[in-house]
Amino acid sequence: MYESENPKEEFFTIYRKEAFDVREFLEEYFKLLGEEALPYAKEISKIDARIRNYCNIPIQMSYFFSLFEEQKGEKNGVSVKFKRPF
Repeated sequence: MYESENPKEEFFTIYRKEAFDVREFLEEYFKLLGEEALPYAKEISKIDARIRNYCNIPIQMSYFFSLFEEQKGEKNGVSVKFKRPF
């Protein structure tokens, strides 16, 4: 999923078909990203906290993937404002 062109779409396809722990997925994905995820560690921890407090998982995961879509834009020299999930 990490190397996919559209990891968000792939995540939701799998999420709809299989039952799995989204918080565990966040942890594993964060580890896979390594240093790339460090600037967003605080936001990812907020997402995890919202999921623990029974917030809407699809909304939180959409926000999660949007964090890294923005990062790709910055690498290409495009300035993108930080999005909010609400």
